[in-house]
Amino acid sequence: MADRLFKTGRFQHVQPTQQNGVLASAETEGSLPQLHGMLGHIWGIDVHNWKIRCGLKVKDPVEAASKDEQKVLNSKEGLYRRFLIFKNIYVAEMPTVICEGKTDNIYLLHAIRSLASAFSTLASNVEGQVKLTVRIFKYPQTNTGRIMGLTGGTGSFLSFIPSYSKKVKRFAAPGMQNPVILLMDHDEGAAKILAMLKGQFKKKIDSDQAFIRACGNLYVVTTPLAAGKAASLIEDCFNAETKDVKIDGKAFKIDKAHGENDQYYGKFIFSKHVEKHASSIDFSGFSELLSRIAAVIEAHKASLLDPDAD
Repeated sequence: MADRLFKTGRFQHVQPTQQNGVLASAETEGSLPQLHGMLGHIWGIDVHNWKIRCGLKVKDPVEAASKDEQKVLNSKEGLYRRFLIFKNIYVAEMPTVICEGKTDNIYLLHAIRSLASAFSTLASNVEGQVKLTVRIFKYPQTNTGRIMGLTGGTGSFLSFIPSYSKKVKRFAAPGMQNPVILLMDHDEGAAKILAMLKGQFKKKIDSDQAFIRACGNLYVVTTPLAAGKAASLIEDCFNAETKDVKIDGKAFKIDKAHGENDQYYGKFIFSKHVEKHASSIDFSGFSELLSRIAAVIEAHKASLLDPDAD
């Protein structure tokens, strides 16, 4: 079924039926959610049986057991991985943004909502109800993300880009109608990705460019650089007033390796503060970043008219 889907974009779903009181089967046109459910169910059974064989009591099969045992299970994920990438990336139903982690998802969601009137490409506002017209892909710490090879951070992006480049060549079905954007901080991790795009994919790289088309419908967007700066983080889009807020007497510290202590709190607590007080937070500093995302959407629309455009 899946192989036919990858080739034609369609597949036949066999389901039981009754004809004159006799149990029979009939083929009907299948849907992506149906196939997703079937493959996910099969994968879940494989995981369950694998845990029984290994005597495990963990939810995630990657957490324990030998590498050989993991390899046996992971070898069965190949088809499921191709399907998830086909469904979520290749035939994405709307423009999709994949951030580095959960906190970035929260920032982006509320920034788009706050600035919806200025970015009609990213959201619609009907009678005061803001609805995003882009998908923010929630993958961190999920089986879907792990199977797709997206586990958070630029490290997984570094391997995902060339992997998708190979897989997309094997999909003959109609697709790539919507762009998928890998959104990342302009830091050391991004530098490795930009170097790979320049060397392996022969892309022209400029520090101030809005976006890079990696391959197919997959794009890379980094956070804007301030004048004279060589690096930036998505938290730089917030103004000083927002970042200087004290919570339980503690100050915000962005350091990724920094845990909570008596003086400071980290990104997770900051993101929860942003989520709770989004209506009163100034998101204007996100305008340039949202402009880059909107520019990708417009550029991809134009590329559909010229498939050879880079």
